[in-house]
Amino acid sequence: MLSTILNARPMVRRLIAAAIAAATACVAGWVVFTAFDSVAAAEAGIQEKREM
Repeated sequence: MLSTILNARPMVRRLIAAAIAAATACVAGWVVFTAFDSVAAAEAGIQEKREM
């Protein structure tokens, strides 16, 4: 399958590369968003405990 992709027309290879790059960017964005959400939740929990 890899040899089929590598032997494909340049336009097809560019489209595949763009799709992989877009998917990678989406996953990276999701990871960053989840990390910030986790930090915000932890800070909210700490603040709530301080107010008690």
